[in-house]
Amino acid sequence: AMDPKEQNEEQFLDIVDGDFAGGEGDEAEFEIIAGGNNELDDKFDLYVGVLQDILLDEEFEKRRKDFALEHCQKFDPTDENKLEYMTVFKEYEKHVEGYLMERMAAEIPDFNMDYFSKELVTRKDEIDEQIMDFLLSFSDFMQFKEMMLFEKVHFVATTP
Repeated sequence: AMDPKEQNEEQFLDIVDGDFAGGEGDEAEFEIIAGGNNELDDKFDLYVGVLQDILLDEEFEKRRKDFALEHCQKFDPTDENKLEYMTVFKEYEKHVEGYLMERMAAEIPDFNMDYFSKELVTRKDEIDEQIMDFLLSFSDFMQFKEMMLFEKVHFVATTP
């Protein structure tokens, strides 16, 4: 049996690996405000608000950037994807998701990943597009590879 932390991470992976391609026409701004129609709306809004705060946090960005800098030299801008890339990608998924789960649980005393996973899928249209894109970057290998190549070019350009 999986321990609750592993189970939460597994469920998070399921969401992130799911199909989140929302309608392209709905570019309207979505603002999170407390005081929704009911307690469940408020709970979901709280979860998304905390997630958003974590994603915008300097510590989170530093962890992402440090990971990318540590591994970006392994990536080459060719169509061929080496086996090593997938290993680094899986490590990145664990690294980022582990941190997110830890922070969500620390911020929300009764945090329930199972609930949040289901709600993210059901209410994906209510979530800011940038947040969804960011969540997808954890599960989309090609987006991950592009990020690593970008970091590599930047690293090479800024390193004497």
